[in-house]
Parts: sequence; structure tokens; C-alpha cells
Amino acid sequence: MERLIILGLGSAGFAALLSAKKFRSDTEIIIIDKKNFDLLHPCGLPYALEGILPFDSLMHDIGAERMNIKIIRGEATKIDAKNKEVHVNNDQILQYDKLVITSGASPFVPPIKGAKELCGKNVFTVYTLEDIKELNSKAEEGKTAIVIGAGAIGLEVAIALKEKGLNIKIIETMPQILPRAFDSDMALLVENYLKERGIEVLLGKKVEEMRENAVTVDGNEVKCDLVVLSTGIRANTRIAEEAGIAIGEKNIKVNEYLQTNFEDIYAAGDVVEIPNIIDGKTIGVGLANAAYLQGLIAGQNALFAKRKYAGTSLTFVSVVGKIEVASTGFTKSFAEKQGIKVIESRVKGKNKYEWYPGAKELTVKILADAETGRILGAQAVGEDAYIRINVIATAIRAGMKVDELTDVELAYCPPISEAYDVLMLAAELAKRKIKR
Repeated sequence: MERLIILGLGSAGFAALLSAKKFRSDTEIIIIDKKNFDLLHPCGLPYALEGILPFDSLMHDIGAERMNIKIIRGEATKIDAKNKEVHVNNDQILQYDKLVITSGASPFVPPIKGAKELCGKNVFTVYTLEDIKELNSKAEEGKTAIVIGAGAIGLEVAIALKEKGLNIKIIETMPQILPRAFDSDMALLVENYLKERGIEVLLGKKVEEMRENAVTVDGNEVKCDLVVLSTGIRANTRIAEEAGIAIGEKNIKVNEYLQTNFEDIYAAGDVVEIPNIIDGKTIGVGLANAAYLQGLIAGQNALFAKRKYAGTSLTFVSVVGKIEVASTGFTKSFAEKQGIKVIESRVKGKNKYEWYPGAKELTVKILADAETGRILGAQAVGEDAYIRINVIATAIRAGMKVDELTDVELAYCPPISEAYDVLMLAAELAKRKIKR
């Protein structure tokens, strides 16, 4: 019987085991994971902090015994690719026929004076269940919090802490919030919403030092009871690199089958660098939806399938307070850095007819290549933003141009949309700009 070992049980690892089990049910599957429970849904951590759901509801039993899958509660410390072995906790050695690395990533603690020393005391990351429980306990004692980093997790945590009654400051080194997903004009819509909620947003600012009850920002002391670091992640590549597995800029390099430079070793999720489907350049992506699809493909290919991974469209959505923020593809600034001339169209409308009860504001922006008309990306803020973004993500996958998008018929009913959706209005505007 062939043995497949999967390192890590997150989104990619879970998808890999399900896919492998369905593809070849007779395969022996062993998972090595250091958690004392099966599966965590980390994207739900900020919402548990807010009190919307219980912390322990984010832990799930995958039914490993029922599926005849073995889980070893430990940490893989070494991969011997030549002898096809995985060492666990330095005292157990397992042979494999195929290996899938889904070791994920760890939160990045920036080199700010005092940051590492204060982690777990009054400085917190948001990545594990233990992280969020410790943060919640500290938040119940405090009055003022600083969130460093204005990506999606930072904004979600800021809202959660505000709901718990704390005064919140968000500090971001970039000149806008959501810098990887949004253009500045769309980010401003979200920034204004945060300010309406009473959250202070400091942009283009650098934290230089952390102390027990204060941080230094551009030379000025800012008092606080706790600090949340939402400053990105770094791929867990150490044992892969030590095994001779090829590493790209920061993450594991894989081919179109998610195969490493070793024939019997595959990798998926936050630990890999993958091509984006717009221009094919490789990037690291910390998105659960991308990780899950990669895991499905890696699990099959490890057992002799030949399914290609087309790449990521960087499709993302978050709920920040009461509004949805979503995006897919390139931002304007990112596209221009790739040498692409961009046209943009932005339309503000409603998620359904304005005369229908409950209609909410929705702003949609579309980006396209000014020379070819090919759709490059989109952003949306407001009720049902994700629905519009999912349409554009599909259009990008299909290589569609904006004039082709304007010919698409979308479903219509007054309680859920307008007859001619705000998304199509944005596409029409983009089409006119290209024709000029």
C-alpha cells in the first residue's frame, strides 16, 4: 500500500487529504500536525474576539478515524528527501512514498524594539486559538489598544476590540489601508467608515519602539494598554530548505502541478509561491481559498494525477463591521508596476433597486488593460460586494475583456439586484474609456 504523508493540517492540508482519499481510497494517509486538535478556522478568530461566535466553535474534528487517516500530534523536524523519510520531534522516523508539504506560515513580528520581548504580555498576534484567547483576556482589562497593520485582519480585529469598548488606533506604514487589495480611492471609503465608528487611523506612520504601556510613533509616545501586530506572515520553509527543496524569493518553488524539485514531494498553501493568472509572475498568497484549491490539486497529483494549477486571481473578501470589502486581481498601482497601462471605472449604486426596502449602497471599481481591454481586477465596498467580485474573478480566469463582460446576462429580481447591475454599469464605463 502506498503511503502519503501530509505535513500540516490547515486549509491546504485538509483539502489534500480529502482529495487524495477520494482519488485513491486505498492509500495510507498520515498527517503530522502539532495542534492538540484537528482543524482550526483562523479566518474566524476576529469574529470570535468580537463575540459573534464562541472561540471553541473554530475547532473541528475531521473524523480521521472514520476515514482511516492517522494523525500524529507532533512537529516534523527534518525531511530526508534522498531516503524518503520524515523525522518527527527528532525521535520518530516515518517512511513515505509521497509527501505533501502544507506547513503554512507564521505571523511576522517586525524588528521593532521591544516587540519580541512583549509578545504574549501586552503585544499579541492573531494566528492561533491561544493567541486570540490571550488577547481577549487582556482586552477585558484594558481601555486603549493599538493595531499595527491595516490589512484585513488588522481591520477586523480593530472592529472587534472597538465592540468590546476599547479606544482604538490603527497604525499603518503605507499611505492607505488595505494596501495589497485596494486602490487608494476605494480604501478611503473603508477608512471613512472606520472613522465613523470612532476608530482613529494613522497612515504613513512607523512604530519605532514598544514598551509595557506605550509605543513610540515617529518620535512621539502613544499610551496604550495593548498592541496587536497584524503585520503579515512568513512561510514555514525551514525544514524544506534544509532538505534541499528549492526556495524562491521567500516561499517553496513549485511547478504547474504543485510539485517541488523532488519528484515525490509536493507543496501547497501559504508555504508556496505560485503564479498569478494575469501575468504569470509568482507570488506568495496568504488566502485560505487559494490554499484549499492548491491542496485539492496537490493531493491528487501526489497520487499520479496530472491536474494543472492555473494560478491565483488573489480573490479576497472581508466583513469589516457592517460592510463587505472585496477585491480580485491587480490593483492599479500593482498593474502599473508591471508596466501595464490601466483604465479604471468606478460606479456607486445600490445592491438592489433603491425603491426596494433594504437597498444598501455599493461601490464597484473595474480595472482593465488600456491596450487590450482585458480585465485586470476589481474592487467593491458595500452590501453584497463579494457577489460582484466573484463574477469578475471568473471573468479574469476566462481571460475576458470588458466588452465581453458587458454582454453577460446576470440574474435579476428586485429583492436581490437591479435589472442592470451596478457591476455592469462599471463595465460599460470601462468599455467607453477604452474605446476613446
